[in-house]
Amino acid sequence: MAAANGQAQRAASLIGLAEAIRESLDAPFMPAERHDLTRAAEAATAQLGVAEFVIARAAGRAQNPADGIQEALSIEIASDIQAPSKVPHRLTPREFQVLRLLAGGASNGTIADTLFISIPTVKVHVSSILAKLGVDSRTAAAHYVHTHDLT
Repeated sequence: MAAANGQAQRAASLIGLAEAIRESLDAPFMPAERHDLTRAAEAATAQLGVAEFVIARAAGRAQNPADGIQEALSIEIASDIQAPSKVPHRLTPREFQVLRLLAGGASNGTIADTLFISIPTVKVHVSSILAKLGVDSRTAAAHYVHTHDLT
């Protein structure tokens, strides 16, 4: 989430913390988790540069796990991705992000890459969005976005 919100320093630190916790538990990352972690690390490195990323990641590895977990839980979704009050059916902020990308013609893969989530997670969000909006296709959902000026 931090990497997706442009918080590269925080993302690098949390990546280091996650790696340290997994190592201490002798619990390797699952392939999908490793993929998401790699994408987040690439995004953070692109913003920070390699040297600064390495320093922030090392700081995260040395962090007290309880403090790091509290920090991770405090990450807020950027205000520009919050669902406006005119979105019906109580879409979550993440569903609204997916809906905006979907309305722009993004594929599931592009949505996954943009939001640092897996394709199966995108599919779950799309299904939920379609049900909440009462439409039966991505095209109908995109039409809903455009006719209700939700872009």
